[in-house]
Amino acid sequence: MQFASHCCRPDVSQSIKELCKHLIDPALRHYKAAQQCLSYLLATKDYGLTYSKHAIRGIHGRIVAAGVLEVFSDASFAECMLTRRSTSGYVAMRCGAAVSWGARSQGKVAHSSSDSELRALAEAAREALWLRKLEYAFSDPTERLSDSADGSARWQRTTQPATKTYEDNRCTIKWVLNPCAHSKVKHIDVPMKALREDVTEFENLDIEYIDTMRQMADVMTRNLSPKVHWRLVAPMLNVQIPGSAESEGECGSIGLPNRSPDVMWQETKARLVAP
Repeated sequence: MQFASHCCRPDVSQSIKELCKHLIDPALRHYKAAQQCLSYLLATKDYGLTYSKHAIRGIHGRIVAAGVLEVFSDASFAECMLTRRSTSGYVAMRCGAAVSWGARSQGKVAHSSSDSELRALAEAAREALWLRKLEYAFSDPTERLSDSADGSARWQRTTQPATKTYEDNRCTIKWVLNPCAHSKVKHIDVPMKALREDVTEFENLDIEYIDTMRQMADVMTRNLSPKVHWRLVAPMLNVQIPGSAESEGECGSIGLPNRSPDVMWQETKARLVAP
């Protein structure tokens, strides 16, 4: 299951992260949760990452050209009941599907939801910068060089457009864009100023607000209902949704399971023992 979550199924990353916390001393409920995760993967074995060379309509409703990188960042505040640490999650989209994703617990306890969102945004920004460098390294070298007046070649500043980074917390966005110091962000001054530098000075990132119902990274941070889960997972895996816009997000409209995990596990066991 870890191989699937790391390579081709970002929709189970949050579940696998929680299961990995109990590898040393698992209880019966953890075993049942692992069974449910396996039944989910078996029921959706025909779905995976599908990339496209054409422009597609993103989850935010705008047309995204082929090869354009977009990053979604989200966090769940005080998700762990024992440590009260929040969970960070991000999804990087390119060519219609996810190319990089992550879900992990934060190293410190956040003081507020905006605090946890800012830490998650800083982590997503680091991943976006690395992907930009990787794309720049594989680009055409002739487009990165220009002839100077003396005839020698010199490196130009990258001409990559700013990467759209979507965040669903308005307070976090204001913290990043507001140059004034604030008493509530003294303890997270370094990641905030690093983000501000990438946005305003280097112009590597362009942070925009997105509605929570369209925040794709929400899958990486918490458990969701089947309807909400598939509304966010379908564009992440590039599963085409037929029908009108009114039917978008319904599990039945994309042919995906809309059953409880217990029912899916009973169907899986019956399928395995069948001759």
